Amino acid sequence: MAAHNILKFIGALLLVICLTLPDWRFYSLDGYALFVVLLFTWPFLTLAALWRKPRGSFSLAVRILEVLLMAFSMIVIWFNTEITVAFAEIFGMAPQEHEFGRDIVFAAVGLYGVGAIWSDVLSMQRWRMLRNS
Repeated sequence: MAAHNILKFIGALLLVICLTLPDWRFYSLDGYALFVVLLFTWPFLTLAALWRKPRGSFSLAVRILEVLLMAFSMIVIWFNTEITVAFAEIFGMAPQEHEFGRDIVFAAVGLYGVGAIWSDVLSMQRWRMLRNS
C-alpha cells in the first residue's frame, strides 16, 4: 500500500472514530442521521471507488468529488459547531464545547487531503509520462 493511500486511510478512520465520540453530537442535524453518517464515512466510499478503478475518467470524477466533499465536510462541521455555540451564548445557556472534536475532524480531513493531493500529483505525473512517450 502506497504512503498516500495510508494517509487517506488514516484520515478516513479518524473521521469514523470522531463519529463515535460520546460528546460529539450535531444538535441542529438530529433529524438527518443518514446525512451525518455520510458526512463522516464518505472517505471510505471514495477510497473503495479509487481502489476499484484507479485510472480513467471515473477516477478523475471521484478525485474531483473528493475535493468537493472535503470542502463540504469542513464547512458543515465548522458552521454547525459555531452556530450551536453562538445560540447557546445568545440564550444565556452554557456553551457547548466542540473544539476538541472539531479539531480532530479537521485534522482527519487534513490528513485525507494531503493523501489525496499526493495521489493526484502522482497520477498527473504518470499521465504526463504516458502522454509524452
